[in-house]
This record gives sequence, structure tokens and C-alpha cells, in this order.
Amino acid sequence: MTEAFIRQATRTPQAVAVVAEGGRLTYDELLDAARDLATRLEGPRRAPVAICLERTPLLVVAILGTLLAGRPYVPLDVAYPDQRLRHMLADSGATVVLCDRTTATTVPALTEAGTIERLLRLDEDHPHTTAAVTGTAPASIGDEDLAYILYTSGSTGHPKGVAMPHGPLARLVDWHTVQDGPRQGRVTAQFAPVSFDVSFQEIFSTLCAGGTLVLVPEDVRRDPDRVLDLLAEHRVDRLFLPAAALHQIAQRGLRATARPPLRDIVCAGEQLQVTEAVAGWLRSLPGSRLHNHYGPTETHVVTAHVLDGDPQTWPALPPIGTPLPHVRTWILDMEGRPVADGEPGELHLGGACVAEGYLGRPDLTAERFTTLDDGTRRYRTGDLVRRLPGGALEYLGRSDRQVKIRGHRVEAGEVELALSAHRDVAECCVVTRPDPAGQQQLVAYVVPTPGSAEYGAPEPVTLRLAPKWHRHLIESLPEFMVPAVYVTVDRLPLTPSGKVDRAALPAPSTARPALGVPMVPPAPGTQQRIAAVWQETLQLDRIGIDDNFFDLGGNSLLITLLHTQLTELPELTGRALPLVTLFDHPTIRSLAAHLDGAAAGPVRERPAGRRSRRERPVRRGAASARRDSSA
Repeated sequence: MTEAFIRQATRTPQAVAVVAEGGRLTYDELLDAARDLATRLEGPRRAPVAICLERTPLLVVAILGTLLAGRPYVPLDVAYPDQRLRHMLADSGATVVLCDRTTATTVPALTEAGTIERLLRLDEDHPHTTAAVTGTAPASIGDEDLAYILYTSGSTGHPKGVAMPHGPLARLVDWHTVQDGPRQGRVTAQFAPVSFDVSFQEIFSTLCAGGTLVLVPEDVRRDPDRVLDLLAEHRVDRLFLPAAALHQIAQRGLRATARPPLRDIVCAGEQLQVTEAVAGWLRSLPGSRLHNHYGPTETHVVTAHVLDGDPQTWPALPPIGTPLPHVRTWILDMEGRPVADGEPGELHLGGACVAEGYLGRPDLTAERFTTLDDGTRRYRTGDLVRRLPGGALEYLGRSDRQVKIRGHRVEAGEVELALSAHRDVAECCVVTRPDPAGQQQLVAYVVPTPGSAEYGAPEPVTLRLAPKWHRHLIESLPEFMVPAVYVTVDRLPLTPSGKVDRAALPAPSTARPALGVPMVPPAPGTQQRIAAVWQETLQLDRIGIDDNFFDLGGNSLLITLLHTQLTELPELTGRALPLVTLFDHPTIRSLAAHLDGAAAGPVRERPAGRRSRRERPVRRGAASARRDSSA
């Protein structure tokens, strides 16, 4: 894999390898920078290197340099709570953190009680170190050497690190090269967070084939209109997206005047749904194909299905496809016996695709990974599938309580453990329910402890904000794992066997929740029209003009739906409404004043900690642009 990149850089040294906001690197420049970093990262081959960087060319340099040094990387997402990041650093045993000027302000707080020995500022000529760094990078890297450690939600209450060797990833990149064939040298958008395994696919399927990688800035990722503009500007012809993001971009793409030259759109991370918007957008992109990829973090991509031709003929829920050449599949019943074709069973995966296991957790590894008599390593996915005529697999759901929230894997048990640690929570249960946009959201049902303010409520009470519980959770869980809605109940319903009867849990109320803000009704005109859109988007019976959109259960997906509906208002005829405006004006009073051109006055901010760093618009100044240009 790294060897394939080096061969490509030798063949096309002056070709553009990476493009980012304000800067670019040729293959020759990227290889030189990666090799230089590798010499500074000499150390034990299994000693992880943590990467905490903005989405600039330095991010790609960091990943390549770490791999060339023969060491695995651990991506740190700065949107995660410090407590979770500290756990990842301690659990992985990382002793080096790669950062830049922006993220260097975050890293020290994470390393105070850790084992970090060095912080390397990649945007400086002389990185800060506490030890001399000398030597050269290893000459070769074996299939068994670790490439990365990615952390996923764990039912034990702590994230678990999936240790992935080079071998399975190299086979995946080889498969991509064969699939691309004459289309090598293409332009691919790097959209996924580096903490997602899809980011590896984006980067290396492009750079090992002579293509150009276009990094999508963090603030652009949250705005479908700006994503479409970037795709058109850089002539991107391949795009990897989770299903929720695909639906958002497709909705906006139907209205966009610019048509990017997309030929391949790859969907992964959650079940693909071919909605009317998706089919319509793909129809407007002549010659484009939609790919449905499937694979858990423990194996990366293992099956693929291609949709081409007329999108109107595509099934609403396409199959996850047939296994890649280096993958073996088994569909087994609860006793571990093979099921007949067409019958449902649990999917097990083997071949040259299986991770080493969960870092430092032999107990968890033994639960999911087994070694067969012939030496084959096999992973039990927990996903239910059936084999269709022709060999393709159809996804049927989960055999356990694992769910997907906006492409992220979430163990409901981890959320319940974190919530039950609060002193005012006697019992709790976390389930998924569709939000107004049709996407899954987490809903927490809480039995308050006797004596707490919520104890003894005569009826279920929906608290969209639930301040104390919410504040408790955001200190330990990423934003996507924090419930959007809390419902208090006097007891959890049980089945005859004594288990929680999740089907009997009451639906969240559509009544306006108690937010601690006076209910001020909207005035006729702009305020009333905005309020009507908000009520439809959030499915609430009424909304006050000082209620905060995010406190009412809004999130980054719903705000995109809201944005689409607001553009139909007469106040916006002939005017643009940047998505960032809705983040800057999260109340009806403020937004109406902005649209009417009046002075909005102070904007009510979200409660401290409520809004994740990923949702905050990132404003890049001149210093940031200069930093990109010099990367």
C-alpha cells in the first residue's frame, strides 16, 4: 500500500496529489514531506501515533508519514469530549501526538495525565519535542504490521479500539485499482472524518492510482450547497458519502445550477435508501453510478453493489452486494449452522479482510473473532442478511442493540451506562426513533430517582433539553451519542420475562418542551412564517420566538431540512440564505430580524456545551489561509 503510493509518486512526481483550501501538494512534495516526518517518528512498530489536525494537506502528510515509519495512527476528533479523547490516548498507548497551530491548544489538556512524550507541530519548521529524533524509516512494511487503530462505541461503557493491519487494507486498495481500470487519475473528494475508516479508502484508492485528493473543509462539509460548489469547482468525479449526507446533498443538488462531473458516488456507513431526491439527482448527472458498500470497522469494505442505468428502476433499499474477491462470507443461524439461500441468518466474515481484534481487549476479541480449524480468521458481525438469487446479500437489520446514528456506530448500552451514572437517574433505556427528517435519533427514557425534581410526574414528560442529564452526557460522549430527546416515566415497561419492553415505551410528546424560556408567540408576518416552518420541521405544536432551534431537538441534519423550506419564504425571493445564517440566528426572533434587515440585537447562544464543535461554523482567517498555502 505505502509501496504502491511510492511507485505512483515516482511515476508522476509533478502531478497534483492533494488540494485543500488555499494550498496543494504534488506527489513529489507529498512523498518528501511524508518521508521527512517518518524519520522523526522512529520508534517501535506497534507504538501508535495520535493525529489531531485540521483538514489541510498536513493531515495527509501525517497519515503517510506515520505509515512510512511503520507505526499505526490513532485519529483524534476534536469534536469529541476531552474525557473520551483521554481514554483513547491512554488505551492506545500513543506516546506522540501530531498537531498544528489550531489543534495544539486542545492537545495539552488531553496529555496532562497521559503517557505522551512528544507533541509535533507539523506547521512549524522546528517541532516541539522532548527527545532527540534521529534515524530513518523502516525499509519495508509487512501485512501484519498495524496501519491504524479506530475507536468505535462499546457496550461495556468505553470505546474499543479496532486494530487493523496493512494486509486487509492493501487488498482493498488493490480491488479499487482493478475496479477503476482506465479511470485511474481521477479526482476524489476527501469528505469523511479521518476517524471513519472510509477516509482511508478515499485517500489511498486515490493516491495509489495517480489521482487528486480534494480535502473538504470542515465548515463546508456541513453545508450541502457549498459541498456542491466545491465539487463543481474542482471537477470532482468520485465522492464517498454516508446515506444521510447523500440525501441532503441530493436534495440541494436538484436545485443547483452547477452540475459536478460526478461519475461514481459511493455510499457506506449505514443502510442506503434510494429516495426520490437521490434518484432525481443521479438522473441529472449523466453516466453516473451509485455504489452501495458494506463493511464494519472490523473488516472495512467487504461487499459492493453497483446501481447504474435509469435511477427510476433502482430499488428503494438496494442489496449490499456480493463479496469482494479477497473476502469469504458465511450466513449462520443462532447455533452456528449454515442457512439455506434466501433464509435470514447472521453474517460472518473471513479472508484477507479481518482486523487483528480489539486493542488490549482479548475478552472482547474472543467474543467476536474466532479462528477456524484451517487457520482462517472469522468475524461475527451481528448483522442479519440473506442471500438473494444471483449471490447478492440483502441487509435485514441487527441481531443486537447496535444502531447507526448519522453514519456513526452506537451501542445503546454505552449511552445507558453513561446516563445511569447520573445521581438523579434510577433507571434508563435508550432506543432509536425517526426524527422529522426520517433519520434515526436517540431517545432516552428515564425513571428519576426519588427526591429529584422530575420524580413522581403523573404522566410521561418530554424534555428536549433535559439540562442536567444532557450536560452530564456531553462531558463523556460524542455529540452523535447524546440523545436528542429525553422522556421521563415512572417506570420502564417490562415483558413477561422481565426485560424492558421497548415496543411499549411511549412516543415522545409533540408539545413544546419546558426550556426555561418564556413562551412568546410569533408576531404576524415573518415571525409567523418562520414559526410555521419550524413547527413542521421539528413536529412540535407550538414554538416561541426565543426558543433555540437546537434546544428543541434540532441537529445538523434537521437544520438542512429547515434551510430548504425557509428558502421558499417570500422574504427570500431573489436573496441567498447561507446555511451558516441559521447557526448564527438560532431563534425565530433573531432570524426574522435578520431577514427583515433590522438589527437583531444580541443572539441567544446555545447553552454551554450543547453545540458540538463539529456543528460550529469554522471561520478561517488570513493566518489559516497562509498556513494552507505553505503546507
